Amino acid sequence: MDRKTKKAVLITTIIFFIIAITFMFYKINNIKALQGSSGAYFYKINILKEESKRLSKWDIGISKNDIKTSVNESDSNRKTLDKFRTTIDQISLKKITLFSLSLYLIFILIIFVITKKNKQIYKNKKEKIILQVFITLLVIFLVYKIFTSSIYLNGLYKDAIYYFKLIS
Repeated sequence: MDRKTKKAVLITTIIFFIIAITFMFYKINNIKALQGSSGAYFYKINILKEESKRLSKWDIGISKNDIKTSVNESDSNRKTLDKFRTTIDQISLKKITLFSLSLYLIFILIIFVITKKNKQIYKNKKEKIILQVFITLLVIFLVYKIFTSSIYLNGLYKDAIYYFKLIS
């Protein structure tokens, strides 16, 4: 690789890692034990009494207009509330996964374009074909993972709405 290509790849790599690390620190700092949110979907648990029997009130919502506050946790709705909480946590994790996969795809495409402009890399015909096939397979894999993650995320949204409606 020539000096200009190495510099472009290095700058792109540094930007990629800065964005990824900043995003991860932001997400880690926002983790709280008794509450979670993912966009308009949220839950917050208020523990009122922690003795032999736990008494909790939940605030849950699936939009700004669709909120249930002070839902008392009971034996009849405990599983549904826990499933709602788990679903919201999974939505948040799936969004992180989608962001990371999309960022990685963009990174790979930028590197591909930068190296495509460098004629020195493609002097050997065999190496050129191997590199192009490898990058093409990697891009196809990432697009497939983004597509399946998006479908799974839509299912989680439907699950959250379902559990929300079950909670009285």
